[in-house]
Amino acid sequence: DALDCYGGWTEGLAAESAANSSVTYRFHAPMAGFVKADDAGLIPEGPPLFGFTKRYVKPGCMDDLASSFQTASDLWRVKVPGILGASVSRDPDHADRVHDLRLFANHDAYLKHTDKSDDALTAAMGVWFANYDTSRPFIGEIYAPDPNDERLHKSSVTSSPAPPIGLTSFRLGAPEMLGPIPTGEQRKA
Repeated sequence: DALDCYGGWTEGLAAESAANSSVTYRFHAPMAGFVKADDAGLIPEGPPLFGFTKRYVKPGCMDDLASSFQTASDLWRVKVPGILGASVSRDPDHADRVHDLRLFANHDAYLKHTDKSDDALTAAMGVWFANYDTSRPFIGEIYAPDPNDERLHKSSVTSSPAPPIGLTSFRLGAPEMLGPIPTGEQRKA
């Protein structure tokens, strides 16, 4: 089994994790983004929405992606109180892919983070999104109160050309939220 870990670890924790041979821990260092601290101020009521995606980047555009994602993240942090975090990090297995994380206090915050009436935000997101290879699917998981909401399963930035979306959705808090639990035989394999 492999576990992707996104920030907040110490070297001691990383060393202790390496001693657990049953799990491969992949520690990601963020290229850009933010996570609000506990003292970030008033956090809107939930329920929360989490998105963990993997996206391919056009050749030679990784640095541009990081800088433009930071620009969009700076705007999100100021303009959308309910976005609790946004981060991109390099995929350890694919040099041309990033892990894109978004943490929202609620569904309204998700909708506001792509507010098309905000010209500066829309422009910043367009510059950032232009670095993705939209011929390859965005894959990952969404944890939401209503995972069937169609707005969660399409690009929030562009409709043409829209990237293929390959997301697995989970109803936040449902017993099957973590997906299928391996049986004893599967764990031994």
